[in-house]
Amino acid sequence: MSRRYLGVIAARGGSKRLPGKNLRLLAGKPLLAHTMEAARAARRLTAVVVSTDSEAIARCAAAHRVDAQGLRPARLARDDSPISGALMDALAKFERNHPAVDAVVLLQPTSPLRSGRHIDEAIAAFESHKADTVTSVRVAEEHPYWLWKKDGKQIRPYHSLRKASLQRSLLPEVYVENGAVYVIARPVVLRGAVYGRRVVPYIMDTLASLDVDTAEDLQWAEFILRRKRRGRRRG
Repeated sequence: MSRRYLGVIAARGGSKRLPGKNLRLLAGKPLLAHTMEAARAARRLTAVVVSTDSEAIARCAAAHRVDAQGLRPARLARDDSPISGALMDALAKFERNHPAVDAVVLLQPTSPLRSGRHIDEAIAAFESHKADTVTSVRVAEEHPYWLWKKDGKQIRPYHSLRKASLQRSLLPEVYVENGAVYVIARPVVLRGAVYGRRVVPYIMDTLASLDVDTAEDLQWAEFILRRKRRGRRRG
């Protein structure tokens, strides 16, 4: 029997750095819409829901034929609320009327360049590596061996001077989570966590990893999407 995956698009109404972020226009449609379209394009998702505390976001979801399941409780939508609470809430609401799923796929609207293909490939990695959690990552631009910390009026290497002096070719490859896709086994979600014991990476390129957190990020995403449209027209 094929596995069942619930896509959960977590979209709070509040945002301190970029107010109204999830409904800001990008390439002529709300930022949220790009993730809803990617989720609908993914072949491996059994269903997709939006978890939100915002009536405006719920209306946007409905306009794109995505179930918002009723508003998320306010206690699960504060700035300091862990995302695990929203996932547990969305999963419980979905399974009241549907068969249980094998995993929850967390999709954040701040990753508008993530596609349906990325979602399907992350799910494939989850299955092939028997993971508890798959998290999407990109190669880190600044290596942690190059970090320094303040020590009085001086700075000292965060790790060691020997590691800070290594040539790039000798550095172990390291990754940064990009927040685009998380595939989380159902038991992990039910215990209020995102990361299980076996965490597997799904590596994405830098452009697809773009995370919209500021107005400048939104402008950069607009530029990338315009360039892609121009390339398709030329092709």
